[in-house]
Amino acid sequence: MFGAADSLVPRILPVLALMGKEERLFHTGAPGSGLGAKLANNYLAGTITVACAEAMNMGIRMGLDAKKLASIFSVSTSKSWISDFSNPVPGVVEGAAAGRDYEGGFRLALCKKDIGLAVDAAKMVIGPTVLKCYEDACQNPNYKDKDVTVMYRWLGGVEK
Repeated sequence: MFGAADSLVPRILPVLALMGKEERLFHTGAPGSGLGAKLANNYLAGTITVACAEAMNMGIRMGLDAKKLASIFSVSTSKSWISDFSNPVPGVVEGAAAGRDYEGGFRLALCKKDIGLAVDAAKMVIGPTVLKCYEDACQNPNYKDKDVTVMYRWLGGVEK
């Protein structure tokens, strides 16, 4: 996600392609617009992470198997990258941070920063509530440097 004058895009793309796949490079418009795209994306991912953690916790507490519930999400209207590849419940997605005591991945404190910037940038309805969740979770020194999916643990999620 990058902003630049249209005339510069042909010169910029080959350089950015050295860092990522060209089909995943998005010219978002004028200089600075890439920041807006990044904030919107990270806000949505952070919000989905909290919602996924809550939904998984609810389902497990109602007696559902965590892997079965995640499989249902992956083919239903709640499908998301977060649930499919970074599920916050330990043992659901092999290799996900949840299975490594939430080590690695996108740090909770960084997500809190991005959510805060997004809330400051636009009028939001659920944004302030999501931000408060991240602020409260970051108050726990055992969580702030963990992967963002540690929100599941912060919410009191069942861990086996």
